[in-house]
Amino acid sequence: MNHLVPEQMFSTETEKAQGISAVKALAIASQQGQKIWTITNDNLNLALSRINLGADAENDIRNAVNAGKIATAHVI
Repeated sequence: MNHLVPEQMFSTETEKAQGISAVKALAIASQQGQKIWTITNDNLNLALSRINLGADAENDIRNAVNAGKIATAHVI
């Protein structure tokens, strides 16, 4: 819903403003056919083998998941 506030504030009758939020960005990516991964301990190795990220990002995901968190990433 974070994207709605700027859309409502900056839209006019003739021109609609586009706001963005993480949820909206993921929804757009999914609509365009991009694979959205919800990464947990159960699929960590599989997900990282299918996602082409830099070493720093992969380490951040691995550390977060190993600390009990859930990560979300996408593949084009």
